[in-house]
Amino acid sequence: MKRDAKYIFNVDTNICLIKPEICEACSQVGGKIMPTMEKKSLNQPEETNKPEKLKMEAITIRGLTLRRVTTEPGWQWSKHLKPIQQTKSCQKDHLLYVISGRLGVRMDDGKEEVFGPGDVGSIPPGHDGWTIGDEPVVWLEISH
Repeated sequence: MKRDAKYIFNVDTNICLIKPEICEACSQVGGKIMPTMEKKSLNQPEETNKPEKLKMEAITIRGLTLRRVTTEPGWQWSKHLKPIQQTKSCQKDHLLYVISGRLGVRMDDGKEEVFGPGDVGSIPPGHDGWTIGDEPVVWLEISH
């Protein structure tokens, strides 16, 4: 820690620990302002999209977007979103945590995987996805 007349500055993390909103030392060194506590709820999303057989609810907190995605039985990316996206396969890079239901994924190279409750998945661009069975799939998706 460096001490000067007005500030305590943590050199290791570049964060001013006292009065970060007016800390000249932080701006001179390129430091960061410490975040404050925030609370948001996906039960009151900031954004909601509802294409056919799909619901996406999103909040943004500390610069990260968190989405709760719910797909109904019979949903498939190639049937319901491909006509909208106009790409051969889904080109989004997903990082997800499955809460309920089962999600099938097939990569463009043919590799397939099934994700169920408690599974964490990293799905790169170039895939199709679908709901397996008669139960909706619910997952959390984290922007990265």
